[in-house]
Amino acid sequence: MLGTGSDRGQFIYAATTATAAAAMLYEYPMARNIALMIGTMVSNPHSMELAAERWSSPEGGGEMDFEGIKQAVRTLRDECNEKEWWKGPACQAFNDSIDTLLTQLDTAGRYHQGVGQGMGSIATVYHWAAEVATVVATAMLAIGTWKLVTQVIPVVGVQIGIRGVVMGVLASLGEVMRACWASS
Repeated sequence: MLGTGSDRGQFIYAATTATAAAAMLYEYPMARNIALMIGTMVSNPHSMELAAERWSSPEGGGEMDFEGIKQAVRTLRDECNEKEWWKGPACQAFNDSIDTLLTQLDTAGRYHQGVGQGMGSIATVYHWAAEVATVVATAMLAIGTWKLVTQVIPVVGVQIGIRGVVMGVLASLGEVMRACWASS
């Protein structure tokens, strides 16, 4: 299939092809709208996926040692309590603050993990958007070429029928791209 390869390459192919098809279908505003939708979606899902992997892996520098931080905070609390640096209400306020900090570190750990997973999900959505955009752009190019070839038929009724077919196909392609664009 045309446009296969990297997702970014597919987006570039789709944007270029849809723009060329829109030029052939200049009298149909939907053709321009589709080309614009595809153009605004151009991205690099592969790099998004790599970023998600690096975010979550120690080798990528993205892994946070939340357990190590929590252990260091607990050690500090225990040392302060053993050496009795604070007593009474000050000690209780300190221990309550440490408990709150430990709870917040748990929450931060879950959020940190969620960011990596979220970026991976976004990369998947954009991968499939690249596939859809490639198919839509190729279909636009085919309908644009078909329209140009059939212009040599001088019968008015046939030309009206061709115009109706082109408008119907573009409307359907526009709906597909709107749904794809809205989900990305």
